[in-house]
Amino acid sequence: MRSRALIIAAASAAAATAATAQTPTPTAPAPAPATPTLSRNGLGPVTIGMTLAQAQRASGIRFRAPTGDVPSCRYAISRDPRLGLALMVARQNRVVRLDLMRPRYATAKGIRVGSTQKAVVTAYPTAVVTRHKYLARGKEIWVGARPMARTGRAMVFETNGARVTNIRAGKLPQVGYVEGCS
Repeated sequence: MRSRALIIAAASAAAATAATAQTPTPTAPAPAPATPTLSRNGLGPVTIGMTLAQAQRASGIRFRAPTGDVPSCRYAISRDPRLGLALMVARQNRVVRLDLMRPRYATAKGIRVGSTQKAVVTAYPTAVVTRHKYLARGKEIWVGARPMARTGRAMVFETNGARVTNIRAGKLPQVGYVEGCS
């Protein structure tokens, strides 16, 4: 009898252990992937100087084939229009500049398309502010290399006089082309 009681007790303990092992324990959800940060050197893992293929692999973003008549200046636009992202590519499909037209991405200081002009100047007190080439009230706010420099890298915040409407980041001279590849 005693051995039967021990067997039942052992079986009950094993069943309880098995039931506990089968009950899933709650786990914390996986953290959302971080949104890449914009700098004058690129956007997150996409850096100026990469090939278009390298940029696609690094970011997981798919781009349309580069378009344009001049091999030294063409645009590859993200297939997802919600991203508002275009890469200017030069010879050998090297990324030389990126353009942001939507507020999805921001700089490390939180500036994005839609930010106020005042917020940009406050975040970057050493920025150079110039008149926009086409917009009477518009400004170009340069962070990094200066507007008339021949080399270097910069972020250029285009505004309508009140808010950021477009951000360009990359190397000179391409980052200075207001018209893109035109």
